[in-house]
Amino acid sequence: MNLPVDGRWIIGCSGGSDSMALLHMCHQNHLDMVVITVNYHKRDTADRDVKVVVDYCSKYQIPVDVVDVHIKEKSNFQLKAREERYRAFSQAVKKYEAKGVLVAHHKDDVLETYLWQKKRGHRVKTYGMSAESEIYGVKVYRPLLEMTKKDLLDYIDRNQIVYGEDESNEQQKYMRNRIRKQLKEMSEETKQTLLDNMLLENKELALHQKEVSEVVEDMKDEFNVQLLYSFSSKLQVMILQEWLSLQGYMYTTSQKELLEWLRQLKSEENRWIVLKEGYILVSNYHKVKLVEQFSYEYCFIFDRIEFVHTPYFRIETSGTVREGLTLYDDDWPIMIRNWQPSDTIQLSFGRKKVSRWFIDHKIAKDQRLICPVVLNQKNQVIFVAGIGSDINHFSNTPSLFVLK
Repeated sequence: MNLPVDGRWIIGCSGGSDSMALLHMCHQNHLDMVVITVNYHKRDTADRDVKVVVDYCSKYQIPVDVVDVHIKEKSNFQLKAREERYRAFSQAVKKYEAKGVLVAHHKDDVLETYLWQKKRGHRVKTYGMSAESEIYGVKVYRPLLEMTKKDLLDYIDRNQIVYGEDESNEQQKYMRNRIRKQLKEMSEETKQTLLDNMLLENKELALHQKEVSEVVEDMKDEFNVQLLYSFSSKLQVMILQEWLSLQGYMYTTSQKELLEWLRQLKSEENRWIVLKEGYILVSNYHKVKLVEQFSYEYCFIFDRIEFVHTPYFRIETSGTVREGLTLYDDDWPIMIRNWQPSDTIQLSFGRKKVSRWFIDHKIAKDQRLICPVVLNQKNQVIFVAGIGSDINHFSNTPSLFVLK
């Protein structure tokens, strides 16, 4: 055990044997602390466990906050509970100006997490658990990682500490609970072998991560997917995951998903892959970037010349020859909207499909969708940004200029 000695800390305590052992150790070491216990009201004994924590804190005059949480979603309860728990810790750190949170994870929890990560096929930077990490911007410290579950139970017995146990930990519908049961039946030798394997894998991960970080640093905000071809599939996955993270995509992604995205990116020059929370992975002629999804549809109608700025285009008094548009009385009102696949424009050599021009000039798909197109009152396309005016609306004295 290696408890911090300076500053105030939040202690996450459920009332179970592990967290009550941690609470007692912190009290015995005179730690400046505030205890947070979360009541999910999920089981009949939840109030009992909260009372265990509150009674201990009252006895020793330790500040304690009880956070009531009601989770409506029936699926992924454990994930939702974890999110709510760490959100409560984060708020408490700010409220009490604490340095971070202490939690009671131990050596068996490390193995449990390692096996869970392997079964789920998660891409991770570290297998198991680290002594320190950051969650919701808050430092999380795990001082009991060198102790086993048995060590903590022995400590509880020696010090006659009252605790409660979460009976839902025995429910086999949760993968973590099944793994926990599996670990209980393992010999200490088998557990040690697992820990040794985990340490070896973490060393290999650290070496790969160094190489990945150097590659990703050179990729910037956009990269050529062909760059990944020279790496093994394992490194390709790590590189893509690291790059996505640096672009602000913070969602957990499995190895299976990443491999599928890589397959799609390599199989087609132009590809859109919809990710979580509105993000899109866009490949244009093998150049890949991450964009946040937004509405590409817009439509503005004008019955006279107006010099305006919109998120999609500007109408100005000056510009290049290709940005000029000459308007006549019978054109009004005009409409400016985003490009549509059926759009065609009359040029000096004949009628041209706008989509064909996009392809010929290798215009990125996301840029096509927001490309400004001007139509007159007859619903004729008389201007397309990038192409310019049609044959009947080009002159040396344009009425206005339409800019992207």
